Amino acid sequence: MMIKILTVLCCSMLLVACGSLTALESEQLSEKERGDISSRMVNLSRIVDTYFSTLSVPPTEQDEVIINKALENSSDSIDTKFDNYQLHTLYQQGFAVVLLCDKDDKQALMEDAGCSAGVDKQIRQPADCKFTLRVAKGCHVEGGDL
Repeated sequence: MMIKILTVLCCSMLLVACGSLTALESEQLSEKERGDISSRMVNLSRIVDTYFSTLSVPPTEQDEVIINKALENSSDSIDTKFDNYQLHTLYQQGFAVVLLCDKDDKQALMEDAGCSAGVDKQIRQPADCKFTLRVAKGCHVEGGDL
């Protein structure tokens, strides 16, 4: 009798663990999605960075307003569709950092400083939707992928 209970308990735990793993994997981006979004992130963070360089004080508006103002002030025509994702901006030392999170705003997916050439941090493991990059003078990015 005890063996049956232990067997059922072990099987139940295994099923729950597999289900959680599948749900977690579905929240992560496929490599194709990651590549497509990465190029858009680099363009967007560059545009926000250019906008921030025109400001004398850090912006206080909501992220969506900041991004829209940056796009309005840009002559670049880029694909900035980030449907099903949340975007956040951060002003650091006059530079822009853009954070991309899942649609529920719970999982960080990538983070980029606009002054650098490529996406600075690809987040492939579960992580809270919080900024982790630090940008110092001269666009020295700390906390990114090496």
